Amino acid sequence: MPADTKTRRFFRGLLGVALVLLTRRAASLRSLARPVPVLIGCAVLVLSALAVRADIARPYRSGPLMSLGTSTSVPALRGIQVSRADATYIDWVSAAGTSLGAEHVPAVVINGFKPQKTRNSLGALYAFNHSGYANPWLGRDWPAAFNSLRLACTKDPPADLFVLQPGFSGFTAASTVGVTKGLAACGIDFPGDFRVVARRPSPNPGLSMTIWRLR
Repeated sequence: MPADTKTRRFFRGLLGVALVLLTRRAASLRSLARPVPVLIGCAVLVLSALAVRADIARPYRSGPLMSLGTSTSVPALRGIQVSRADATYIDWVSAAGTSLGAEHVPAVVINGFKPQKTRNSLGALYAFNHSGYANPWLGRDWPAAFNSLRLACTKDPPADLFVLQPGFSGFTAASTVGVTKGLAACGIDFPGDFRVVARRPSPNPGLSMTIWRLR
């Protein structure tokens, strides 16, 4: 259980005990003091309701997360608040998947291994066509992380395939080399056998994207 949850439960329990003791004490005092516990209880309920309402309206508790106030048009992600830059990026990836007819075509993403990089690349594959062909990001260490791609490729060589390459994964990056070796296991050369079908430039490498398709 998170520490903050334990702390909240402790203080709620402490407040409950205090209200019970205050009620018992007020009952022995003059009639003017008796409503005090009830008023305190009502105030606590009102404050709790306002806190719950605030959490529902904007369920974030840190400065960076509270700045996420833009919706995305991607159906599977609609209603999730993200930054304006991320919303524009993921909307573009989703629109690219639709315009390229990628709904039933296998796709893989070239992925980095740092959390700040995986956020965009994995979300891009989900928005592009939610392909379950292979998961090259599974596993903690390269090259074991690309076993699923190698196995999928050798077991069921694709006649058509998309590769999503975020801007932070150049051709010499370990993630790109892993995807290249995985595809080579079934005789597919990346990028030699592919052509660029869509490209999104951006000063932020995490928000740029090149989409390749098997020739």
